[in-house]
Amino acid sequence: LDHPGVIPIYGFGHDSQGKPFYAMRYLRGERTFEDEISDTHQIVDTSARSVAFRKLLRDFATVCRTIDYAHSKELIHRDIKPNNIMTGDYGEVLVVDWGLAKSLENDNRDDIADNALETEASASRALLTLGVAGTLSYMSPEQADQTSLATKASDIYSLGATLYHLLTGRPAYEGESISEVLARVRSGVFEHPRTVRADVPAALDAICVKAMSYAPADRYPNASAIANDIDRWLADESVSVWPDPVLERIRRWTKRNRTLATSIAAGLLVAVLTLSVASLFLDAARRREQAANDALVAANQTLAGQNVELRRPQYAAQFQVARSLWQTLEFDEATRVLASMDQDL
Repeated sequence: LDHPGVIPIYGFGHDSQGKPFYAMRYLRGERTFEDEISDTHQIVDTSARSVAFRKLLRDFATVCRTIDYAHSKELIHRDIKPNNIMTGDYGEVLVVDWGLAKSLENDNRDDIADNALETEASASRALLTLGVAGTLSYMSPEQADQTSLATKASDIYSLGATLYHLLTGRPAYEGESISEVLARVRSGVFEHPRTVRADVPAALDAICVKAMSYAPADRYPNASAIANDIDRWLADESVSVWPDPVLERIRRWTKRNRTLATSIAAGLLVAVLTLSVASLFLDAARRREQAANDALVAANQTLAGQNVELRRPQYAAQFQVARSLWQTLEFDEATRVLASMDQDL
């Protein structure tokens, strides 16, 4: 492998006793990704922790692309975990310990028998024999169950398990014994990152869960796809495995279109102010109209009262005429006069 994320091999051969050896770059001062994760989760200051967290994600995306390069060469790592990733002081991110790497061009089905994990004792021996002691928590269910050969999808799962550790500060699978952890890995059931830590962003939770899908076919198609989603999240863009809520889409659109959003906001503000002023004017006009109506009703009532007082003398005179006619037995004429009188009085 010739890649910046893979430690170069300078040479190989056999020693005087016939044992194979290889010479590689000496790592001086580099720290493991597990150390970086642990330190980040211990940072108290929220702002500083956020900066460190984003660096971890960028480094993780680099690891994904390194593994994608290895896969393009038909080579799988089979032991991806935070402790097998080294980081340097100058931005170096290296995937190390390729001792379990395997070429997919040489399909060796004896791997299943070699990896048989039946009892706790045999599990310990098998894991130690393979050099993967302590890495069970990052192993895919199909590897742990020994139902199939390790594939590129198995590395995808291990990348997801590494991301899980990054997000939560602990492995996805833990237990008091190898057999207990093994059973949990085989089941493929784990607490989602957001269940362990409520502050884990939903999109990153979805990326992790997608990579750690139980069925290999349900995982990301390649390691680069994980890196692309991580890059999108870091750039504040939507990721492929998480539908953003409406409010989040609005926030993201506003951030990308600040000038247009500002213009729209200003227009809305002017519209709201205009409507508010118009509403005040309309309310004042309605109050003036109501006051005028009330004054008109009062005036009508006053006029009606005055009209009644003016009609009373005429009413009394007509009544006296009708009374005189009645007394002279002129009943028809008296009735006519009474009928012509104002009935409202």
